[in-house]
Amino acid sequence: MKVQLWRSSSEKVLQRAIAEARAGRFSCDILETNGPEMEAMHREQLLEEFLQFRTSRTCRLPPFPGIANYVADRFNFFTVAYNTNLIKAEEAPNTYEDLLHPRFAGRVGSKPATPTGSAPWLKAMGEEKGLAFFRKLAAAKPEIRSGTH
Repeated sequence: MKVQLWRSSSEKVLQRAIAEARAGRFSCDILETNGPEMEAMHREQLLEEFLQFRTSRTCRLPPFPGIANYVADRFNFFTVAYNTNLIKAEEAPNTYEDLLHPRFAGRVGSKPATPTGSAPWLKAMGEEKGLAFFRKLAAAKPEIRSGTH
């Protein structure tokens, strides 16, 4: 088996898959990316059905309602970290709402908002409270960076 890997952001994986399909060029057999992008590819009819295998590991995972054409191979966890050289432990945020404190204005960094990143927050906080949180966080002018490093 010859493997050729192409790695990029979830948005670029989706864009490339759609562009290649529209051009009638299918250069890959396997796509691995985030759930919302997989759903978009499903809606674009880019995914073939397959028999979902169940192993002792996947049997313990909760079912994914409405998602029958692919299987999760990873879970993303989003968390808060801070630079111990710049913020003392007693001043560190203990809750997400603590990030809204004026002392953190201009000192918070984040990835660009995506459905993958913001949907869990909105679900956990409730849509109204979650949207209010994101509006306040945006007003604090966080530094937006792409990538995971």
